Amino acid sequence: MADQDVGEPQPPENFEEAGGATGLGPMRPLLRKACGQLPRPVRFRALNALDGFERAERLLETDRAIASFSAINAQEEAATALFRALQLQAYPGADRLQPNSHHHKAAIYPFIDAVRTKFARDVGGLELNVRLSVKPPTLTISIPVTALGLSAPELEGKALQSVHPLHFATRKDGRIYHFEEEFAELASGGSRNRIDRFVKRLANQRNILLYASDQGPPQSRAQLRDIHQRRSSAEALLYLSIAVLQTPLHQHLAMQGLEAFLKALGAAAGLEITYPPEREPDINFKAKGSEAPPGFPPETPEKTVNKSGGQ
Repeated sequence: MADQDVGEPQPPENFEEAGGATGLGPMRPLLRKACGQLPRPVRFRALNALDGFERAERLLETDRAIASFSAINAQEEAATALFRALQLQAYPGADRLQPNSHHHKAAIYPFIDAVRTKFARDVGGLELNVRLSVKPPTLTISIPVTALGLSAPELEGKALQSVHPLHFATRKDGRIYHFEEEFAELASGGSRNRIDRFVKRLANQRNILLYASDQGPPQSRAQLRDIHQRRSSAEALLYLSIAVLQTPLHQHLAMQGLEAFLKALGAAAGLEITYPPEREPDINFKAKGSEAPPGFPPETPEKTVNKSGGQ
């Protein structure tokens, strides 16, 4: 039989992908579909979070306080989804996360803001393309070669794409950095007591909306933009949940972030985390704008392995 020219590998017929260099917004239409493919302990929390934000928008005009309360609950569900993703993948220290703790779930948001602040300072001018695939749920990050200052005819239209999107670590003075400076800035001061008080105020927001005080009945001034802001921050946690679950590898940034978060909570006593030896980054060259999903063709299954089995 004569050899056949099969051409370029094509994505599966049911393949869906969205994203780009314009932020996470373009991926929102596929986020619910992707979350629907996650393991059940994560899936149910993620979908309930998305439902909660839709409910909050519907209630805003008729019951502002309950709408705001619903949005806060939805944020907490997204936090629980990330906690359970880390626990399912047996990240060191993940067993110390408390999905039922309002304190833990409230603290994750300013902590993520602290990490964002750090990366904005370090690589804020670098063009990053983030894409979401649905089946299997996969988050990929790529950098155009031209953004790295490289130029050659054979590199035209190419990009570097990480096989494991969170497999890199931030260091300071040669040591793993725990984002202490950025978290202290958000808490308006660097002391342990100030950070604790800051997190407690966040965790108490739900009670302020439900119960009267000596000054009067509960009131909410929430606007639609406030609901949208909460939703955007919660969706970021859902994207991180997908990135954690898409590979059995304990990715360095996820390990670093978890350790730093536990330290910020004062829950890292006695915790010893050993990071795998540094190695060359797992990257692929890909054609810019290619529609082929990560891990396709199937000769490279390690790119999209989900050891949780989608249950």
